[in-house]
Amino acid sequence: MFDLRYLYNTVYFKRGGMVFICPGDHIPVEEQAKRLQFLWDIAPILNAAILVVEQRYIGQSLPFGEESFKNSSMLSSLTIDNILYDNERVLDYFHKHNLNNVTIGAIVSVGVGYAGLIASWRLSNEQWSTVTQGKWISSSPLYNFGIGGVPVGAFDYALTESLAKHCDRDKLTRLIRLIDYMSNTTEGCEELASTFKLDPGTNLNREYEMRMFKQFVYDGLLGLVTNNYPYPTSFTGQSLPSWPLQQACKVFNSGREELQELYEIVNSYYNASGTLTFHCITPEKCGLQIKFKLNQQLVINYQLCTQFRQLRCHQGHDNDIFWPECNQDNIEHVIGKYCETTFKDSANSKSEFHVTADTYAQDVLRGQNMIFTLAEYDPNSVASLQYRNLRRQIFVFRMHESATGLELLQPNTCDPVSVVNTRVQIVKVLKCWLHYSPNDDCEPETMQTRLPKTNKGISESSHEKQTCQPIVRGYPWNVGLEAHGPTVNSFREPPMGDEMRTKPGTIITVVCILSSIFVHIM
Repeated sequence: MFDLRYLYNTVYFKRGGMVFICPGDHIPVEEQAKRLQFLWDIAPILNAAILVVEQRYIGQSLPFGEESFKNSSMLSSLTIDNILYDNERVLDYFHKHNLNNVTIGAIVSVGVGYAGLIASWRLSNEQWSTVTQGKWISSSPLYNFGIGGVPVGAFDYALTESLAKHCDRDKLTRLIRLIDYMSNTTEGCEELASTFKLDPGTNLNREYEMRMFKQFVYDGLLGLVTNNYPYPTSFTGQSLPSWPLQQACKVFNSGREELQELYEIVNSYYNASGTLTFHCITPEKCGLQIKFKLNQQLVINYQLCTQFRQLRCHQGHDNDIFWPECNQDNIEHVIGKYCETTFKDSANSKSEFHVTADTYAQDVLRGQNMIFTLAEYDPNSVASLQYRNLRRQIFVFRMHESATGLELLQPNTCDPVSVVNTRVQIVKVLKCWLHYSPNDDCEPETMQTRLPKTNKGISESSHEKQTCQPIVRGYPWNVGLEAHGPTVNSFREPPMGDEMRTKPGTIITVVCILSSIFVHIM
């Protein structure tokens, strides 16, 4: 038995309303809730309650306390079945203790990226078999598990294409490959450490530290793409300006060609505030938040080596700008070798690697009542569902100028019009699932329309001239309502400034109060 934490909001819930259940991600539940603020914005429209579940082995939800990360055998309960079980147990507990067993009109699972994978899979509890169930899956790599025929280099190809929209691709390629060349000599390693302002104790002559350095560079470039939002953001301690990719590429495209420029673009992700004097790339040597970062990466790596083996890697050459790692034929061998080295005491088998594709991913292929949102600036979108099926109420929205999960953040005056339009259409779908719209407004063929591609004058190219402001309770955000039906209740101001009255903690945002509580998992 252990305590598993969840956050919830029931301010707007009414009998017959909707429950949004948000499965855990690889970040503490408070941070995850910050990325789902749109749900609070539309909760009054849908009489909705919101439930965000912390994943086991993340944050304060540790099955074996401080011993949870001692070795891979302690991680053996980190399975898909257990994660799904956790979510169902918390939902049952929440329904009984926080909603007093009142009737629920619909349950919608919502998740971004990895959490979207969990959200895409089934609720097997018979208790919910008579309740309308839907899923909202944002930028999740559903088909990276061997069933979708996604090339192993597709993710990095898409990442490279996004980078190349604003940064000189050939120049990026040359400078990244230069790292490989310099890593062959002690002098080259020392110059890399100096140029990138690495922790003075870093020794890039060690294979492990060079691997961590390359990952540091890669993650910096990836972070600029997936967090390329039209207004300043701050998630998990990472503060970025509006359109960070474009701003970084302005410096990079200056005409010089020096390794210093690659450092500057990577540094713009990790150190946008300019307060860091050096970068720590080996977590064992770092101080701040080191324990969380180490444990978080261990969880991700363990899942990669067991049931969440995603078939993707850098291919280099014509495919992407990165260092070649594998190809379509040897990827399982390459990943398997890494896993064998990393988790020597873990009894993994090939059959376990394929359990996701063979068992869980099939749920999506047979599913109905699904919303897929795909972002232009998210490489995961290449492995998501690409085609809608209106008969089964499967909707796919491809959003121009959007980064990872932007549609689930708090609405803002600087949001691209494709994102605003997507939100309006999704509210319509959700209302139909709740039977809150007129019957003639919920015919599948009329529930989705084509998205506009441009922002009618408000675009990334003019971000410096914009004043971006959050829009609270602004539905329908100046998008015509003729085809979207009425809202189901009037505006209700959320309680603000209440004392922290939860156990054990509370986060208060501009639009909601979230209560935090634990449930015992057997």
